[in-house]
Amino acid sequence: MVITVDRPVAVRLVSFGYAHGRPVPDAHIVLDLRAHFGDSPAPYGLTEPESLVAETDGLPELVEGVIPVLAAFRSGCGAAAGDAPVTVAVGCADGRLAAGVASVVRRRTDSRLVRVTVEHRGPDAWQGQEPQA
Repeated sequence: MVITVDRPVAVRLVSFGYAHGRPVPDAHIVLDLRAHFGDSPAPYGLTEPESLVAETDGLPELVEGVIPVLAAFRSGCGAAAGDAPVTVAVGCADGRLAAGVASVVRRRTDSRLVRVTVEHRGPDAWQGQEPQA
């Protein structure tokens, strides 16, 4: 299946840790990684997001599956309501694995089709994170 969009899809990714006690961000889609993927076994700041995602069974497939879902949201009947971004919240217990997933999704998107901003919530969610949007 080939997914086409007539304009770039605006996407806002918010990574967070449930353990930090803040409410789940408002989002169109919430990816709760806790039960299926656990938490990052790597020490803080020592594993790059690409490696962390690649080494966690099932996460590469999840990352690859997110983009078509986002395009589908933008092609729905409500898409004409405006250019508000499709918001995806990605959470795990401490926020590190979620930050890795959000960073990898951003890196793997085709900028001609998708405009992505990333916000990492939580103390030291990812030491190597890109600047907050």
